[in-house]
Amino acid sequence: MKKLYVLILFSLIFIQVSWAQQKPQYNQYMLNGYLVNPALAGIENYTDLRVSYRNQWSGLAGAPSSVYISVHGPLHKEDRSSSIVSLPARGKSNIINKLRYKEENDFKFLKPHMGVGGMIISDNMGPNKRLTAGVTYAYHLPVMNRRMKLSTGITAGLTRYSLNISELDFGPNIDPVVSQYENARLLPEISLGSTLYGSHFFVGASVAQLFQNALDLSGRNEGVQQRFSNHYFLTGGYEIRLGRELALMPSVLVKYVQPSPVSVDLNLKASYLRRFWGGVSYRHQNAIAALAGFNLNTILNVGYAYEMATSNLNNYTHGSHEIMLGFVMGNTYRIKSPMFYRW
Repeated sequence: MKKLYVLILFSLIFIQVSWAQQKPQYNQYMLNGYLVNPALAGIENYTDLRVSYRNQWSGLAGAPSSVYISVHGPLHKEDRSSSIVSLPARGKSNIINKLRYKEENDFKFLKPHMGVGGMIISDNMGPNKRLTAGVTYAYHLPVMNRRMKLSTGITAGLTRYSLNISELDFGPNIDPVVSQYENARLLPEISLGSTLYGSHFFVGASVAQLFQNALDLSGRNEGVQQRFSNHYFLTGGYEIRLGRELALMPSVLVKYVQPSPVSVDLNLKASYLRRFWGGVSYRHQNAIAALAGFNLNTILNVGYAYEMATSNLNNYTHGSHEIMLGFVMGNTYRIKSPMFYRW
């Protein structure tokens, strides 16, 4: 019995020490900020559906792998305000306007609007399995003389967490009580976030896993020490226009998960004609990543990221791979009068 408890506790601690967080980690959050902040639900002028697969620390046995599908869109949105990584818009004439970038007029005559969304995330690390599903509501309110918007969002959902005992080696003498640890726990989960954004910038803060649920799979909750930790995120970015065809966007992500140290990602993304993009990301004393992607048309886009560890972990892994497919629905600006905008 004692040996069983020790091995299970070691497995749970391994999650926090080697993974440095309990929720999955992604490189392409620059293209899908909804992953880390529910306030971004409905920020675009279209419904944004994304599917992604990440193979972290390739070549390392038991390394994390994750899959997610997310979708979000606006409700009753009548202006052209959107995020600084928005895809090209399709006008009333159904012509793809590749050269157009956001004009100041896009952030005039702003009105409040709502956003809704949902996501499903499947995350595996060795014997640890986690499946999370949630729905999101966000409200976008004009501020600063109606030239910017402040959005606040909440995601509520459930997480199914399990530990597959069959993948752990307990030796020849397995305690009969081991069977009770194969049952999964279904736990509630809440995330909150807020974002201030304008035509060429955004800054936001969010917290995930507000319910610090116990990591106890026995169902007895006796002397539980390991719990799900709060995840805190600070994000910010600014778009620098280099003419009508090229744009640069430096951004930063600051993350804190107790008891791990603060993690800082420094990112730089370049886009050409709002159709092709590439970038680099540096995580302090942890990893460096390269990203690339393109919009096939106004409906489909694809992105890929490769991450290489800069720590000693690089000696044991071939890096991390992440691929994402995006599907855009209703890619038309909802405006009352096109006379306010230039094409």
